[in-house]
Amino acid sequence: MITTEKPMQEPYDEDHAHTLERLERELAATRGELRQALVAVEQAQLQTSMLLSSTSWRITAPLRALKVLGGKGALRAKRDDYAASPTNRPNVPAPLRNLTMDIDPKPNATYRLVDARDAMQPLSKSRDADENGAQRRILFLGSTELAGELTYDAALTILDRGSWRELLQPTKFDYLLVEPAWRLVDPAWGYCMVHPGQEQAELIEVLDRCRALSLPTVAWARDDADVYEGIAWLGAHADRIYAIDQTLVDRYRADHPGRPVSLLPLAIQPALHNPVRSYALFESAPEFADKVLYDGWYDLLSQPEQPALLRDAGGDALRICESEWEFGRARLRDADTMQSRILGCVEPIDKNALGKLFSAELFYEGGHRSEARKRQAMLRAAACGSQVLVVGNTNRGAELPEGAVKWLANEQVADYLQSARNHPLNVAGLSHTVRRKLMQEHTYRHRLNHIAEDLGIQTRDETATLSPRVSMILVTKRPERLAGCLERFRNDLYPNKELFVVMHGEYDVVAARKLIGERESIQIYGMRAQHSLGECLNFAIRETESPYWCKVDDDDLYGPSYLEDIMLARQMVDFDLAGKPPVFTFMQQDSKLYWDPRWFLHANILYSEGDSRSAFIAGATILAKRSAVEDVQFSARRRAGADSQFIEECLCSGARVLSADPFGFVRYRAGNDGAHTWRMDEKAFIRSAKSLSGAHAIEKLAFV
Repeated sequence: MITTEKPMQEPYDEDHAHTLERLERELAATRGELRQALVAVEQAQLQTSMLLSSTSWRITAPLRALKVLGGKGALRAKRDDYAASPTNRPNVPAPLRNLTMDIDPKPNATYRLVDARDAMQPLSKSRDADENGAQRRILFLGSTELAGELTYDAALTILDRGSWRELLQPTKFDYLLVEPAWRLVDPAWGYCMVHPGQEQAELIEVLDRCRALSLPTVAWARDDADVYEGIAWLGAHADRIYAIDQTLVDRYRADHPGRPVSLLPLAIQPALHNPVRSYALFESAPEFADKVLYDGWYDLLSQPEQPALLRDAGGDALRICESEWEFGRARLRDADTMQSRILGCVEPIDKNALGKLFSAELFYEGGHRSEARKRQAMLRAAACGSQVLVVGNTNRGAELPEGAVKWLANEQVADYLQSARNHPLNVAGLSHTVRRKLMQEHTYRHRLNHIAEDLGIQTRDETATLSPRVSMILVTKRPERLAGCLERFRNDLYPNKELFVVMHGEYDVVAARKLIGERESIQIYGMRAQHSLGECLNFAIRETESPYWCKVDDDDLYGPSYLEDIMLARQMVDFDLAGKPPVFTFMQQDSKLYWDPRWFLHANILYSEGDSRSAFIAGATILAKRSAVEDVQFSARRRAGADSQFIEECLCSGARVLSADPFGFVRYRAGNDGAHTWRMDEKAFIRSAKSLSGAHAIEKLAFV
């Protein structure tokens, strides 16, 4: 939540909000129709181009007639108009195409081929305080970028220059957070952070007023040490100083001895920077899946050697964008040899979408961006799933985990990219472990918690918010596997879980309960064999009270981070149902682990109503938010296919279904085919899947 606390505010109108949401959906649909029309226009233009360039006397006869009718310059003008059109630009899939580039091709218009707003809209995450635990009340003065990222984890109020005296009331806020930045959310403050003047004097008055009210003031310097001279004055006025750079920390400590100064590294906002794709992004993925992105169009102009370096490194797979500055269409002539690779200027939402689609992002030493901005870009690229490739001496920073960055010489980049294309599973596994580390230690929530602890601000227990209770539900007809399933539950690293077991058949429930230790969150019940699997599952779901429940099978394999990973996805997107695509399968008949590249493509996708009749997730991994799917039940009449039908009905009811990462789950295929309700042609499967090795590969490749 973010507010500006203006004196007069419009009341919240729920009907207006619903109307606005409907109009946004209609606008997105209209844009989609327009994109389809533009694709048809492009095809017609291509046919026209072929016709105009034809040397066939018979085919060009109508054109020669038009030339006579229209005068000598008519056909030449047509050719010139077409030659001036942007035919030499890279392909952008229709869901991501910027429509205005074709509708309004002015030479001075901002060159922007990508518009990802519609494709990203289904991924927008709620900022509701109750769901996301936004209990921190922060008064903020800083950049629009940081304000937008903090609003997912805090109740943020912008320090408005015109009304700050009314805003500053005792106990209204936990603290004032100041980010030294050139461009501030409220432009009325001008360049007060870096230039002395009336605005800076007024900000010092704000800080003094906060001290009089016992409201803590915190400054977080999120730039390089070379900006220190401009922001050094804050050290004498803020109660606490944080910096992302140790050099900057040392300088503040030297100039302001006794003032609390600490290192507070850069961070990610999982709700914005994550690998989850909408269905539109999934459809766009093939265009960019083997490509490498370079963000720095202006570097092509200022560094003469840069174009050649980029061509050598990326070749035809290279695409170039610019996220810090803007340039017009006419400026493309300044980098003529690179036109076919330039995507143009990108907004933050566009860059976010590209990070989910490109295999890698390339960084070089030097250039227009500061080292801090590069590090932030690296962090976001890693969180979105791109490989981070660095040429030159660029600092990784304290926030990027080990393995997140690959340092290469320029001549090594092309070979490395080819190797990565040949080993996509290894790349994905490393990316997954890096992202997990980021989610566990380097989000804005972690940074805000750090500040609160330093200030002695008591915060409520976030266990229910970050790790809500999950009921794992196991229905089994094989009591001989129960002990192994209980041990698997104990080994799972997720901290807030319980296990609800249904013995399906005439089994000794009393004997089974003796396997449970004291104070273990495990319950075992029995249901007669005449009940269906669906009835057993529905009974277990009714008996549990956790806000989330998760279905597991007795014969499949689950890694220790299985539940933790799938619940971490809650910080990325709002889903009602989630599961994992069955990428890995262990075949008992040959004792080998296989992975299926086709299923691999369906990881990290959020399905909404209308995208698909079903989501590509394994039934043995279904996890549901109770409140969202409480009206949907498993079929009581089906003996097979109950999982698939449940997923389909959830989608039809409007549920948002997430196909999460592929790791931590392995289907186990016993030699006895009759032991499975899931039917498959094993020979056909082995032909299409890829063998990884024996059982030892499970821990190394599947349970990363």
